[in-house]
Amino acid sequence: MKRFEVTTKIGSLSVTYKKQKKVLVCLNGAGLLPSYENFSLILEKLPPTIGYLTIDFPNTGRSPIHDQSGKNLDNLVDAVYEVLEELAIYEYILCAHSL
Repeated sequence: MKRFEVTTKIGSLSVTYKKQKKVLVCLNGAGLLPSYENFSLILEKLPPTIGYLTIDFPNTGRSPIHDQSGKNLDNLVDAVYEVLEELAIYEYILCAHSL
């Protein structure tokens, strides 16, 4: 597992990544806990052939605080695609809550 930040148009996003061909992408829309911690019970039970990516949106989890004035859900979706492209993730399952 690696934890790092990916720069997107809406700001730097903190991610936790375990690389595999197929990846479970976990998104947490609200709250202070990092996405990794919110989804840890699920991530621990994944088979070894499935990787994971957790993304903390701006102002949540471990991501830095960025002014989000004028931003909307479409901007968050675009940021997720930016992260997926940066990490060359093409086969994934999306899991989200509190969006």
